[in-house]
Amino acid sequence: MIPQVRRLPSLWLIDMTQIATKPPADVIATTVEAAPAAVLVADTEARVLAANRLACEMLGWRRVELLSLGLSDVGLAPRALARVFAEADERGLTFGAALLRHRDGRAIPIRYQVTRIEVAGNPVYLWVTYLRRSARRSARRDPGRRRSARAFRLTERELQILQLIADGLGNRDIALQLTVSLETVKTHVRRVLGKLRARGRAHAVAIAWRHDLVD
Repeated sequence: MIPQVRRLPSLWLIDMTQIATKPPADVIATTVEAAPAAVLVADTEARVLAANRLACEMLGWRRVELLSLGLSDVGLAPRALARVFAEADERGLTFGAALLRHRDGRAIPIRYQVTRIEVAGNPVYLWVTYLRRSARRSARRDPGRRRSARAFRLTERELQILQLIADGLGNRDIALQLTVSLETVKTHVRRVLGKLRARGRAHAVAIAWRHDLVD
């Protein structure tokens, strides 16, 4: 199993009790605005109910425009949304990594924590996100990582692919982020698995973590 994404350190400065117990619209808007991370609130149909200033800046939309959109309009695929909602419904809380889409079309790599809360008897989903670092430690700049990469004969591109797999991205999302074809990604993934002698993606990530090949 791919290791869980670490909990966002600043998330719980949001007052969840107020959101859950006071009149919904105003309290949601006020509470998420004060959050120190980019926050989106969506209903069960994935329509955006609230967004704070940081979310608007991250996505490049004015708030009034963002509130007319759905999460799929900012890059989250319906299938991925269904999975996230199902996990939040089951556990109350879920974590992960994804790509959002800026208004100008750029991919925005994020980590997220999604919490299901009840507002006026209805479930809503609180998405707290922060940008993932686009510049990871590379083998060229990190002697320990360079030695490990050399031992497995991994190229810099293959290390990039391995890091994105560890972040939980699928092949299509990796292709989008690296601006390469899906077939190119599949070829790289096959090579990575072969060089690591991994049985699958999760096994590859476990090996990579043990040998400090990924963050």
